[in-house]
Amino acid sequence: MTVFTVLSCARFFLSPEDEERVRTVAETIADLGERITSAALDDKQLFAQFHLREEEERLVRIPTGYGRASTASRLDAFLLPDSLKFAEYNGESPAGAGYAESLAEIFRELPVMGKFAQMYEVHSYPLSAKLLDALVMSYLDWGGSSKKPQIAIVDWEDVPTVSEFEILQHRFEKMGSQRSSLILASSSGTANLSQRGTRRSIWSTAAC
Repeated sequence: MTVFTVLSCARFFLSPEDEERVRTVAETIADLGERITSAALDDKQLFAQFHLREEEERLVRIPTGYGRASTASRLDAFLLPDSLKFAEYNGESPAGAGYAESLAEIFRELPVMGKFAQMYEVHSYPLSAKLLDALVMSYLDWGGSSKKPQIAIVDWEDVPTVSEFEILQHRFEKMGSQRSSLILASSSGTANLSQRGTRRSIWSTAAC
């Protein structure tokens, strides 16, 4: 039986060979990012190539208590028949997991996909579950002890990805997070908390 993976943002179909090719390269690039970050903290010349502002450098050098610099990242790429071209590496809690998973679920419910699945084996990715696992692992590495940590998703209120945050908030709570809060800050510095008066165990800043 032929197996296809639905890459849902653009409704791509990947063969097992293409999926393995993408996975291997993506994991290699992510690992290189971690190694470069670790080396730069001890190498002034390498660190200077990040072109960080003084206040950004102070934040970078705060001890986190866990090993990885990027808990969640996204590689933007163009998959061609004979090549794989990367345009950008997003290592700062990028958006996309909630959108992609929701689109995959909608796509697989279409009648045409039902007929397609009668001929081919099809599967998609549990992205929000993987993201939650990664956040909880970083939380435990940091020293957290709660079995159901509370999560805060933080960003500006006027970003176009607010709906993604709402998707993740709902999915995290459905998968067992004690409580997920969506905190949206305005340009004036005020914040709108969807859940107030609770102590957060995990703070996940979100970015496009």
